[in-house]
Amino acid sequence: MICPTSDLCVGSCNLYASEEGPINIGGLQQYATETFMKMNIKQIVDPEIIKNRNSVHDSKIALLGCGPASISCASFLARLGYTNLTIYEKQDFIGGLRYEWAMQGQLIYQTTSHIPV
Repeated sequence: MICPTSDLCVGSCNLYASEEGPINIGGLQQYATETFMKMNIKQIVDPEIIKNRNSVHDSKIALLGCGPASISCASFLARLGYTNLTIYEKQDFIGGLRYEWAMQGQLIYQTTSHIPV
């Protein structure tokens, strides 16, 4: 597990001490994963999508921050045929907070260091 939500998210959630308790980040991640799997989005751009592209696919799309969420979002949008994607990142590295937290293990650095910023 790269990101232990019970340690990193739940403990620092503003709702931790509330009656409802913290947000179930792990559950949300599981739901998102299952939902995307059901969408059956191919790992490559489907040739049918290329044939059926329209002006909407050329819309400008900006993603703020180059953390896991933006990288994943850009990947899914590209596979759905969108071509005008820009990710804005203020740091001189990509990977977001997970990159900073995982530096000791070097896992994220090794998997993202080849991507130009």
